[in-house]
Amino acid sequence: GNFFTTAGTGRTGSIGSTGSLVGAGWTTGRWPGKQGIEFRSRGDRLCFTVPDPHAALTLAAWVRVDSLP
Repeated sequence: GNFFTTAGTGRTGSIGSTGSLVGAGWTTGRWPGKQGIEFRSRGDRLCFTVPDPHAALTLAAWVRVDSLP
């Protein structure tokens, strides 16, 4: 499943972290049955909380770039 819960979608992750999409939206992912987040403008973002303090945190993402300025 998806890691984050987004408003109105019911998606949640295993550690209970929640997030919200600002401007961005869900789109068809690369693999059948999977979804991704599409960022179309500079103001689009994903806001999320990380419960409890951590000594270290790693974030990873698959990124597809359609064009560069």
